[in-house]
Order: sequence, then structure tokens, then C-alpha cells
Amino acid sequence: MERAIKRQAVAEWRDLQILSAAALINLAGVHARAAFEERLVDDALREALFNPSEWATGQIDTILRHALKPEIKAFWEGAAEDLALIDPSLSPIGEALKREDALALPDDDEPEPEDEQKALLETDAAKPAESAQPRGLGWISRFGGRVATGATGLATTATAAVNTVSPDRLKLTTRLRSAAGQRVDEAWMGQGAEPAAVLAQMIALIDEAAYSARTGLS
Repeated sequence: MERAIKRQAVAEWRDLQILSAAALINLAGVHARAAFEERLVDDALREALFNPSEWATGQIDTILRHALKPEIKAFWEGAAEDLALIDPSLSPIGEALKREDALALPDDDEPEPEDEQKALLETDAAKPAESAQPRGLGWISRFGGRVATGATGLATTATAAVNTVSPDRLKLTTRLRSAAGQRVDEAWMGQGAEPAAVLAQMIALIDEAAYSARTGLS
């Protein structure tokens, strides 16, 4: 009976981790779009003019990668801790989730930026979550409010830009926003992309850990 209860706890652990992972990546995407908007200044637009999609992809990947690396690390640490609370024998499974090579972020082979650039990226990203591993379910309502706030701010910024730019500039910035949004949807949030999107990778790791845990408790 005790093992059956623990297997049920593992199933609930899996569901919560998947929900939390989706919230983490989604909220990071909202903040990344807002940070991306702030980069649409004259000098950057001149650089982006030659290859808008490539420029937008590089910018949004950089913002998300540097924002999410520490958040994802904290997420796995929390997930491993919670799994071990179900049964100490599951600790090795949780520890495996924390391997740095377990998750491949888009363009993660880029060289690390200089210290000044890092500081700028961290400011742009405005760290996406108060806690990468939320406790309880009250965080869900807070998450919804933060998404709404981020989306409203993004819409306000975009509207202000529309009122002050030429048609050619508007056309370019619209294309850049679309490319950045598509990149977030496909490479970070998507579940059917190849190579696998970040969220899809996280779900696969959670599923594998949950399966191993339930098997170990049989």
C-alpha cells in the first residue's frame, strides 16, 4: 500500500513539473519579447535589414538563453529535491536531472559574452520567475497576472512605436517581431519541432525520471 501511494505521488510530481516547466518557459518568452522590443533601435535595425529573420533569431535566443540558464538549473534542483521527499531511494534519479548536458538550448555553443554584455542581457531579460520551482498552486494565479501585465506592456510599446515610425521602418519591425515570436514558439515552447524545443526536452526528461521512479517503487 505504501509503495502504491508513493507511485501516485510520483505521478503527481510529474504533472506538477510539466506544468511548472511550461509556465517557466512561457513567462520567459513574454519577458524576452518585451526585451527584444527595446532592442529595435536605429542602429540595430540597420544591422537587421540585411537578414531580419537571422538577426531576430539571434537576439531572442541570446535573451532567453541567458535568462533561463540559471532558472532551469534552479528548476531541476527543486524537482530533484521534491522527488527525494517522496522516497530517498529516488535521489539518484533526481540528481540525473541536474546534469548540465541533459538539456540543449538553442545556439548554446555561442561564446560567452563579455561581462558588460552579460549585465545588459540580465537587465533585458528581467528574470522570468520569482521561483523556478513554485510551492503549492497559488503561483498559478500570480503567473496569469504577470503574463497579462507583460503582454499589456508589450502592446503599449508596440503601439507607441507605430505612431512614430515610417512605413518602411514599421514593415521591418513587424517582420522582426514576427520572426522573434516564431522562434520562441518553435525552438523554446514547441513540442513537435526537430531538433526538440526546450520545453519538449524538459517534458521528455521529466517523463523519463517519472517512469524510472515508478519502476523503482514497484
